[in-house]
Amino acid sequence: MPEFSNQVLVVTGAGSGIGAEVARQLLRGGGRVIAIDVDQEGLERLAEDAPEMVRIALCDITDESRVAKVFADSFSEFGRLDGLVNAAGIVTTGTFLDYTFDDWDKTFRVNLWGSYVTIKHAVPHLRAGGGGRIVNFSSIGGKLSNPFTAPYAASKAAVISLTRSAASALAPEIRINCVVPGIIDTPMWEQLGRDFESIAAPIDFAARAAQAPLARPGYPDEVAAAVLFLLSDASRFITGEDLNVSGGLVMY
Repeated sequence: MPEFSNQVLVVTGAGSGIGAEVARQLLRGGGRVIAIDVDQEGLERLAEDAPEMVRIALCDITDESRVAKVFADSFSEFGRLDGLVNAAGIVTTGTFLDYTFDDWDKTFRVNLWGSYVTIKHAVPHLRAGGGGRIVNFSSIGGKLSNPFTAPYAASKAAVISLTRSAASALAPEIRINCVVPGIIDTPMWEQLGRDFESIAAPIDFAARAAQAPLARPGYPDEVAAAVLFLLSDASRFITGEDLNVSGGLVMY
C-alpha cells in the first residue's frame, strides 16, 4: 500500500461506496482525511474507524462558498493539503426523450461543476505546499454511452475533458488524472438496477459484467487501489490520463 503518512487529503463522496473505500485506504496508509459528503450518517460511520485522523464536513459540492470554507478551514487546521479525490457524483435514469432541463442541470452541477469547484479551491492550498495530486472520477458511461443515463454519460465524458484541461493548466506543480470505473459492486449499482427495471430498460449488470474479459464486476477496493496509485509518487510522471478500471470492458 502506498505511504501517506503526514499527508492531508480531501475526499468528496466519502460517505459511501467507492469514496468511502478510498478514504479508508488513505487512512490505512497513514493519511489524514477531510471527508466531504451530504450524507451525515455515512460520514460519521467513516469517522468511527479513525476519529483522530478524520475530519468530516457536511457539504454540497455545488455550493461554491461552502466548498471554499471547507478548504480554508482544513488548511487553517492542518497547515497543508497534499491531495484531492473527487468521488462525489449522481446519476439520473430515464428514457432519452423524457429528460428535463432540471435532470441535465442537476447532473452536470454535481458531476462537472462540483468537480471544477473543488479543484478551484484546492489549488491555492496545494500550491502553498509546493504542489499536489488530484484524482477525478469519470465512468465507463463517459466512454460507452447509454440512452437511459444520457445526462450522466455526458457529464462523465466532460469530466475526462476537464481533467485534461486542468492537467495542462496546473502542471508542473499539480498532477491531475481521473479513474474510469466500470461495473463496480456498490449500492449505487444496485439502485441503478432497480431504476432500470422500473423504466423497463433492457440492462442487466450481471450479464454486462460477465461480458468483460475478466468476466466479473469490480469491487470498491480495486478502484480505490487505482486512486491511491495516482495519488502516490509511483505515478509521478503521469498527468492528464483517464485510467480504466473496468475489467477490460473499456480499453481506450
